[in-house]
Amino acid sequence: MTRVVVVGARRGGRARVARGGVVAGCRRGDLLLAQNIGEQSDQARTRGKDAFWLGHAWVDGRRTDADVDQLATMVAGTGIRDLYVHTGPLEHDGSLRDDLAPRAQWFVDAVHAKLPGIRVQSWLGDVVQPEFDGLDVESAQSRERVVASARRVLAYGFDGVHYDLEPVRSGSPGFLALLDATRAVTSAARVPLSVSAPVIDPLPGLHSVGLAVADHGNGGAKPISPTWRVASTRWR
Repeated sequence: MTRVVVVGARRGGRARVARGGVVAGCRRGDLLLAQNIGEQSDQARTRGKDAFWLGHAWVDGRRTDADVDQLATMVAGTGIRDLYVHTGPLEHDGSLRDDLAPRAQWFVDAVHAKLPGIRVQSWLGDVVQPEFDGLDVESAQSRERVVASARRVLAYGFDGVHYDLEPVRSGSPGFLALLDATRAVTSAARVPLSVSAPVIDPLPGLHSVGLAVADHGNGGAKPISPTWRVASTRWR
């Protein structure tokens, strides 16, 4: 499978693409994830609400000021509004290890200095029971620890919380309770909460296959309410 990531494209011009990599240096346009992308449509223009996922290296000490400078050069002027940074993974009991993100505050401060107006959001995730030996979202104790982890990353300085908990079964009361409890925290901090959720079917009824096989159809990121934002792709 070939994946092409395009960051911006000049209005009226052709986007530069590369197989399996990030294309930077363009002035305007959407952040697109596509397979074997061809001519860019004139409708593929940014609304200034695009997002970018970043790997764990940005908060664990492997990245430097020079890396942030390069990131700022790539992101500036593209319409990217949010950076989602992998700050977990969560432990299976919902807690977050202290040693996972020792440079989180440094990175948030560096991005705010280099890219004023860009929100840096914490991306927390884990695999979920019963399909995996992972987080039990139906456990009140586990949910309390996840919410405590959300409070911790906000204390690091992050501008929002993003959950990637997979696979979540349709109608899971524990997952909905977790969102309600976390929303109380993020609302009090006046920051957004977002989640990974099933995407629209590429073919009519395709989600029914996932529901029939595993009782869930989780496949990507989708907004849940106007104040919950989603991310588009990631760069490690």
